[in-house]
Amino acid sequence: MKTNRLAFMAAALAAVLIGSASADILWNGSAGDTLWRTGGNWSTGQAPAPGVGAIFINNQTNGTLVLVDALTDTTLDSDIFGPEWGMTLEIDGGNLTTTGWSFAPIGDVANPSIIQVRNGGNLTVHNLLLGDNWWFGTAPGVILNLYDTSTVTATDWCWLGGKMNLYGGTVDVTGSMNMDTNAQGFANLNIHGGTLIVRGADLSGVIDGWIASGYLSAYDTTPGERGAGSIVV
Repeated sequence: MKTNRLAFMAAALAAVLIGSASADILWNGSAGDTLWRTGGNWSTGQAPAPGVGAIFINNQTNGTLVLVDALTDTTLDSDIFGPEWGMTLEIDGGNLTTTGWSFAPIGDVANPSIIQVRNGGNLTVHNLLLGDNWWFGTAPGVILNLYDTSTVTATDWCWLGGKMNLYGGTVDVTGSMNMDTNAQGFANLNIHGGTLIVRGADLSGVIDGWIASGYLSAYDTTPGERGAGSIVV
């Protein structure tokens, strides 16, 4: 009898562990309102919450826009893979924070994925991997646009293989920054306004090289040109 009881307890514990395992969550936009906070837009029927698996944003069946509006204030612990392949993630006055290892959008250069942060919005991630990362560096078509008083924070590193346009606001990187590591030739950090802070490394020795290579420009409006402004380090 004792043996049977132990077997039953072990089976019950296994059932609990299986039931609590996290599953990936996929954007599908089925609710039709484009809102991140609407459960019907996700494969699980619920908006992402702590404890879910990786988050994927690449399904264009019901449109290409995913909106984190001013009523959205969410903190997660998931990796976020997206927006991908021409999707747009717009953070318009809301807050999206994840402590997951990677925020890794990718896309085609001819049809880039776009991240917009505006109207005091905030995006906080661990590693900010914009079209470049250590496992897949051949899809650099990603554009990050930052406006007004909005913020983007990377609590570890930023890898830039795509384009980052600072029209205002602050990008704050706790670690350091890799530029076009996979040599796809699309990377550009364009400063119209706003501030880039890199806290974990002295990059002053590479800035001139970045400017000469076209990776860093000021008020650049034409691809491949250095722009009319000056970079202040």
